[in-house]
Amino acid sequence: MDIGFTTVIDILGMPIVGAGLLPHSPLLLPGLLPEVRAQAVKTSAAIGQLAVELYALQPDVILIIAAQPESIEAAGYHLLQAPKFFSSFAEFGDLVTQGEFTGAVGFTYLLKEGGETKFPLPMLSPVKLPYIFSIPLTYLDKPLNSLPVCCLQVPSQVSLDDLGKLSQLLEEAWARAQARVVVLASGDLAHHLGQAVTESVLFDKLFQAALTNHQLDTLLNIDPAIRWRSRECLWAPAAVLYSGLRQRKITTKVLSYEAPFKVGFLVAQIELG
Repeated sequence: MDIGFTTVIDILGMPIVGAGLLPHSPLLLPGLLPEVRAQAVKTSAAIGQLAVELYALQPDVILIIAAQPESIEAAGYHLLQAPKFFSSFAEFGDLVTQGEFTGAVGFTYLLKEGGETKFPLPMLSPVKLPYIFSIPLTYLDKPLNSLPVCCLQVPSQVSLDDLGKLSQLLEEAWARAQARVVVLASGDLAHHLGQAVTESVLFDKLFQAALTNHQLDTLLNIDPAIRWRSRECLWAPAAVLYSGLRQRKITTKVLSYEAPFKVGFLVAQIELG
């Protein structure tokens, strides 16, 4: 199904210089036991490689897209706005790791203003950054995560119709942007647990094949029932990102994939032609 996206780069004039995908599982947090983190060394190394490659593109702003679980209050389409965001991870067993991130205030307001009459994006102003954003930013480490960050939250079950509207509503605001931007989609692939193992394995294979073969329609049309049963949370952010790059010549390099905790971790770099 072709949902009529035009490329975000071309219609919006936004200088996106690079993009990537990475997990936001708390199981890689630096304050956890070494024997826990040792089970995902490929993922950790790949995130480090991605961070180096993206920082070399000399970006000014990070735009990170992530899906909030529907069970969480205020799940939906939101921009997060604050001069400073703070993070801590005691709820995940990491009592040591904390962080502070600078909000891309002007850039975030630019996006919000562009959507006022098309597809409003309410703003949230959390002092503590939700883990779906703070965990991947923590993994990226300095100097990349020292850049101002704009956080776009989408539902975990975003519709294709909403994806089209989301692309269009950003047109005028992004056309005025004067920043070099790297865009990240963050989330985990399937949970390989219980009776849904077959669907989980299938989802991870379909997802990776769609990315590496640059088949956006295949990605967008992965059976929602398979996505639901596999308990993934990367499809929606990736769909937003790749839909915006439909008309661009891109190459997706999977830097690593593993599922050491029965959860699929994917790290990929998107090179723009």
